[in-house]
Amino acid sequence: DINRDVLRKFLLYLRLEKRLKPSALQVYVRALKRFLRAIDKDDLARTLRYPKEKQAVYQLPEPELIEKIICELEDLRYKTILALIYETGARVSEILNIRREDVEESEHGFYRIRIVDSKNGESRYVYVVKYANLLRTYLQTYSPSGYLFPSPSKKNAPLHPRNVEKLLKRLSKKYNIRLYPHLLRHLRATLLVKEGLQERVIMKLLGHRSEKMMRIYVNLAARDVEEVILS
Repeated sequence: DINRDVLRKFLLYLRLEKRLKPSALQVYVRALKRFLRAIDKDDLARTLRYPKEKQAVYQLPEPELIEKIICELEDLRYKTILALIYETGARVSEILNIRREDVEESEHGFYRIRIVDSKNGESRYVYVVKYANLLRTYLQTYSPSGYLFPSPSKKNAPLHPRNVEKLLKRLSKKYNIRLYPHLLRHLRATLLVKEGLQERVIMKLLGHRSEKMMRIYVNLAARDVEEVILS
């Protein structure tokens, strides 16, 4: 007969023996609830709890430090890449797949860049204002005609993300912080939340379709505010 003890042992088996993640366990719990209701064991179904997914904990660097790193970086190509990731919040693969025709300078001096979402292939636009002069210098210096950041070894191919990751690894050691491309994306999103942009606008700029990451960004922004108040 099915009882609470049987269910508990089964879920422990899935978690400890099968090493299922909370997201996978939730599928089992949902199915069990449906089954128990189907056999008129509603009370038992209500005792089942969905396992909570652990939220990723991000230790975000100070924006001033990232701007200092960008400023001190001597290689113009990588300086521009990091600046674009930091200011736009785009994924590193999206930045490296930008083509020259995707970049448009406005009459006001800032840049509008078409980004092709690396996950669903849809297009969105991001804007470069703070680092517009840096981007302009890069364009004038290298005059790219295909990919904005072409591969030095492969014809008609963009720079590989691994090159950026290796650079950030070296910079992590130099500045004694944890640094990787997606962290810059998280930092930009959190800054946009602090600036008061509406969530739907931030989701559109970053290419998010789910509100899950937005909740994390809001929590990160709230955590920073709390630290300032309590310090």
